[in-house]
Amino acid sequence: MNRFVFFLLILSVSNQINAQLFAPDPVGMEYFKKGSELIKTGKYNTADSLLTLALCSYKNENVYFNRGLSRLLLKDSIGFCNDMDAAANKYFDNQAEKLFNNTCCKQVDTIYFDKKLQKSHKGNYRYYEIIKVFKYDSVTKGSFHDIKHSEGIMSVDFGCNNTLLGAKSKESDIIAIYTIDERGKYYIKTPKPISIYNTTAYDHLMKQAKTLFNSKYGHLKEKTDGDNLQVYFSVSFDEEGEVTYVDFLDFYPELNIEYDKDKLEADLLHIAKHYPKIKPAKFFKEKVKFTAYDYVEF
Repeated sequence: MNRFVFFLLILSVSNQINAQLFAPDPVGMEYFKKGSELIKTGKYNTADSLLTLALCSYKNENVYFNRGLSRLLLKDSIGFCNDMDAAANKYFDNQAEKLFNNTCCKQVDTIYFDKKLQKSHKGNYRYYEIIKVFKYDSVTKGSFHDIKHSEGIMSVDFGCNNTLLGAKSKESDIIAIYTIDERGKYYIKTPKPISIYNTTAYDHLMKQAKTLFNSKYGHLKEKTDGDNLQVYFSVSFDEEGEVTYVDFLDFYPELNIEYDKDKLEADLLHIAKHYPKIKPAKFFKEKVKFTAYDYVEF
């Protein structure tokens, strides 16, 4: 079976339209239907464009899945992998995860551990770790699972105009997630994440941050009709709870204007460096590096 026929068979499965939390946008649904049909007729560029338009108001695993197929058929391997990653990890699509593992990873390993965290085998285990070495990015991603753990994971969608489109949840046995890149190994989820000893001092710091950002970036609110802006950023901590990196993520509502990202990150780093004392993250008994997420509203 050639690749094109194989993916058309997959596409027929992905043409089912899943319900969102709210009533789906009919315009977005129509873009999705037309884009999906165009893949079957070989018009991949137009299909990609229509499916991208669909994502402004209608989002689910099928839209990302089908756009990923159009990009693969356009020989855009990175675009394909990004969309399969979204379908698999944001919308919990098993088929997308299999395609991502097979096509977008150099290596995928599963290691089993017994209840004492000693390496074991599939016939006798309590925990298991999945390690993925990405093919098109210098990143390794790992997840650690406990078969006796169950936790609801929520995925929330916003449209191009920042309106809430819907939400989806799934039970998961994941207790830890980490990435390994040029900065090292940082967890974004652990059984014991970082915590702040003095929350009152933290609240006071964020009030000061609000004043600072109003004075330096208040003019940006002209683009939001005076509504408050939220600046989202990630903060990475070492094993002792000291700040190592700060990365600006985005504004909410989204701003389609130019701004000095380096200056913004310098101000965010200044705020993070003044966090009250941090209790380090732990993976079981081991202190680990950790990346957390925060925001300043002004």
